[in-house]
Amino acid sequence: EYVQQHILSPSGMTFTKFSSHNYPSANHAKAYLISKNKFSEQSIKGLSVLNANNDEIMWSNIVDLRKYLNAIQYCLFLDCELMIATRSPAVPLNWSQPFSPPHGSVWKLKTNNDPNKDSYFFYDSQIGSYHAYMACVPSKNIQIIYLSNRSSEPAKHAMKALVQLGYLDL
Repeated sequence: EYVQQHILSPSGMTFTKFSSHNYPSANHAKAYLISKNKFSEQSIKGLSVLNANNDEIMWSNIVDLRKYLNAIQYCLFLDCELMIATRSPAVPLNWSQPFSPPHGSVWKLKTNNDPNKDSYFFYDSQIGSYHAYMACVPSKNIQIIYLSNRSSEPAKHAMKALVQLGYLDL
């Protein structure tokens, strides 16, 4: 209820919800594994790391994840100072390396010290055979959201292609 009221609703995320393992119906994505050149549907119940409180899972889609990225950019559910902090290097007090860590408190960062070059934040994850990649380049209003049952590599190639085509200067 808290997540629904304070994050999903302000972000306009109407599809995303917590639901039981039995939720995915015929029109929702399912995970598949390939073995011996054959695909087989992966049991959601086998992915215990997806479990949330009360045996529930959070389900979303690309449209809602784009709304989430926009909500982050426009500080719709947390104040801007806190949102910026999640995208800034999280440097522990005892950090002794010459460079900042490559991650914030939530997001991984590709920062550039040259103000004429682009920086971006991203998140990638894999749970079972589900893969997700979300990246945002705020200075260019570019977002990449990729969900797959196989790999998130195509999304990483898309970032490289944006550089090669001249849309990004990293």
